[in-house]
Amino acid sequence: MQQQQSRQWEELIGQVKITYEILIPISIIKNTVHELATSCENKSNIIGSVMALAGGYLSKKVFFKHSVNPLKRLAGTLF
Repeated sequence: MQQQQSRQWEELIGQVKITYEILIPISIIKNTVHELATSCENKSNIIGSVMALAGGYLSKKVFFKHSVNPLKRLAGTLF
């Protein structure tokens, strides 16, 4: 029983170390970047999102330019 408890304690300590390594912020960032880089579906989603954001930004600049009217500025942001 003591051997089993000792083994379980060592497994628990090992799992805590693994969890700690995973939860370090740089590890989270690295894992996220790796997942994004390896998934083709995510690449197309990212490209689509970037294009939509760029299109929205450009259309706001073209249609609403530097308006001082707060309603036009709000409309430009919503557009």
